[in-house]
Amino acid sequence: MASRAWAVLSAAVVFAGASSLWGTEWFVAVGGSGSGTAGNPFGSIQDGIDAAVPGDTVSVAAGTYSESLASARDGTEAAPITVRASSGKATVLVTSSGRVLRVSHAFLIFEGLVFDGQ
Repeated sequence: MASRAWAVLSAAVVFAGASSLWGTEWFVAVGGSGSGTAGNPFGSIQDGIDAAVPGDTVSVAAGTYSESLASARDGTEAAPITVRASSGKATVLVTSSGRVLRVSHAFLIFEGLVFDGQ
């Protein structure tokens, strides 16, 4: 009985650490004003970037985001910070007059977003 309890406890510790190993997924949607969860997304991509730490992913819903973005912190080689469009065919457009994206940190991945500096 003691060995069975130990196995269950060991599995619980492994699974408890898994979320920090894989990172958090933050969500952004046009018109959002929440805390970055899937059901209560941020309204700006910058809020997602500011919340993300190494290993995290910022998933951005389709739409037009009128904002200028700036990196907030480094990712790591093993755990980059990823900012990505969450849907395959719909467009995520980030638009601003002048510079749209300023990257001052290492190990960041931006995928599937369209940047338009007007």
